[in-house]
Amino acid sequence: MSSDNPSAFFTFLEQLSESSILASPQQYTAEAIYNAAIQIAIDSNLLHGSQAISQLQLKLALHSATPKLEAYYNYYRDRGLESRAGSCESWVDWYGEVVCDVDRLKELAGHEAIDSEGVKLYPSPFSPPELY
Repeated sequence: MSSDNPSAFFTFLEQLSESSILASPQQYTAEAIYNAAIQIAIDSNLLHGSQAISQLQLKLALHSATPKLEAYYNYYRDRGLESRAGSCESWVDWYGEVVCDVDRLKELAGHEAIDSEGVKLYPSPFSPPELY
């Protein structure tokens, strides 16, 4: 889904995280979780038409996102960032520093980089952040 409609990716993740079936996935079969995820995407209007559904099913069957996910995982594991994130629920890699809270990120990046649109998105002397 993210390759066909990148803007829908985080919406889909949010919908999945709010799903009761994913609150306790160990109680469900892989097929039930798969079907629930497809239905959530349809109900959220993230998939339009049978062709989009078929494409998503094919990509899931082929595990087309696996190389990308593995690359991200290995990148962060190899840099040791995952272990340094500790108990952070979510975190940002800011030029090699693991940042767990918004206040620290604002301090490092500058308030404008986080809260404003149309403003220079990175403070000098840093280069633009890498998006993965």
